[in-house]
Amino acid sequence: MIGSPDCYGHHVRETGYIDNGCDHGNRVSILEVKSTEDQIVVILLQESYTTLTGSYVTFAPVEASTLDMILNGGSPENVPISPSRFSILPDGPKGNERSTGSLVTMAFQILDTASSATYIPPDSVATIFKLVMDTAECIKEQEQYSPVLSNMVSKAKVLGVLSTQAQGDYNGAMQVMAVKFHASSPLVPNRKCYLARYSRRLNNNAWGVVDVSLQSLFPNPLTRYRRRPSGCLIERFRDGLCKVTRVEHCEVDNSSVPEVCRYFVTSGQAYGAKQWLSTLVRQHERLTHIRVRRDPKLQLSTGEANLLILADQMMRNFWRNLSFSRKNRWMLVSLSDAENIHKAIIRFVKEKEGRCPGPALVMAATIRIPASARRIFNFLQDENSRSKWDILSHGHVVQQTRSISNGCVPGNHVSILEVKSPEDPDRTVKTLLQESFSTSACSYVTFAPVEASSINMILNGGDSDNVPVMPSGFSILPDGLTGDEVSLMTIIFQILDSAASPMCFPAHSVYSMYKVITETAKAITAGVVDPYNMG
Repeated sequence: MIGSPDCYGHHVRETGYIDNGCDHGNRVSILEVKSTEDQIVVILLQESYTTLTGSYVTFAPVEASTLDMILNGGSPENVPISPSRFSILPDGPKGNERSTGSLVTMAFQILDTASSATYIPPDSVATIFKLVMDTAECIKEQEQYSPVLSNMVSKAKVLGVLSTQAQGDYNGAMQVMAVKFHASSPLVPNRKCYLARYSRRLNNNAWGVVDVSLQSLFPNPLTRYRRRPSGCLIERFRDGLCKVTRVEHCEVDNSSVPEVCRYFVTSGQAYGAKQWLSTLVRQHERLTHIRVRRDPKLQLSTGEANLLILADQMMRNFWRNLSFSRKNRWMLVSLSDAENIHKAIIRFVKEKEGRCPGPALVMAATIRIPASARRIFNFLQDENSRSKWDILSHGHVVQQTRSISNGCVPGNHVSILEVKSPEDPDRTVKTLLQESFSTSACSYVTFAPVEASSINMILNGGDSDNVPVMPSGFSILPDGLTGDEVSLMTIIFQILDSAASPMCFPAHSVYSMYKVITETAKAITAGVVDPYNMG
């Protein structure tokens, strides 16, 4: 089951399938979840299909003996089953660039023999209900809203409260907020709006949170984005199911979005409901996998917990660099031999911004690669592949010395990488902190050089608050326009430069960064499209 602690750190393999439609992906599958010792943890029966009106993925755990009985001709009529499901439905007319959105519904089910019609043990729905209640709180509370959803929310500020109940109770509260949303590429403009957010407890087991742009009440011809009624409905049911429904509905002018990202934005993949729900599931994985450890042997040490805090700060800085706004002013890089990347952009980072130890430059480029997002993610997060694409590690040996899993998907972890000298394997040239994770909507691989002494201090229980991090990395997104086998990859590269200023980007630094990005892009493309030519 998605979100089950029993799946974390394990591998999922499809052992068989039966096509049940013409569309690619319309099939009934048998999935085995195996432990690192190659022991079967759970077997899932899954059906996925797409119609003209929507797409659906339904899955349920089954006993191995039951599956063998059915495959040998037995009747499935009396087999108990507890299905969970995703449904993905379009919202609004296709092809209309001024109205994008999607409606994604998740339904999760947990079997609990202690449940009854009048009583549900709290632990039986803890992993799901804690998720949605935490999510409801973070959506209602502005201090949590931006940090928890920092891969999509650049800034959120409450300007006033029009109505409220008792202090700390958001039931019936209406807040006036200024919010900025950003996508996973700095080529895509941010979306900024002033909105009214209304929160309501519908009953003991349901919350509703609705946003609507105030620009709808005070029209302005210069407004490029209006948030029409959007939000989420969070419901808990007595049979153990919990359903989260997210609706994203907006009116937006996408004329300034570059061609390479146009379909990614207009299809709703950049800002749609799927992105919101994949973020929600991701936060659930982190909460469950890191904080809700049932096995005392798996408890995190203080040092590992502090390392995760530093990695979280690194990811927030990375997403800050991804955003496009008046504060993050990007400039187009114009080079005479810029033939490998059609558009690269650069910006200045002031000292201490996001723990930056000095003035720095950040360069970014978004390219299209003819490979699946999953294949690119696997290639980038694997330390054994790093020397193939990281030109600063060419000829060196890269070793993973520590890994902390923080999700169900293989490759979702925080790790420490040591780059060793080829002449002296005992000498560490540099140490990197890396976080990689993949969701149903996007994938990220982010890393930053950190002093070995700082890593040792943190792992021994020291505070990570004053450790500087300068993240570089990748966001990987399905192209959407040409199918699953083409992806959009954004490369972010950051360097310190004491001579840089908001009005001056030293030419040698710009050229060096551009060279790193172009060579990295070529190496990654070669590695995932034709790995046999990598040498």
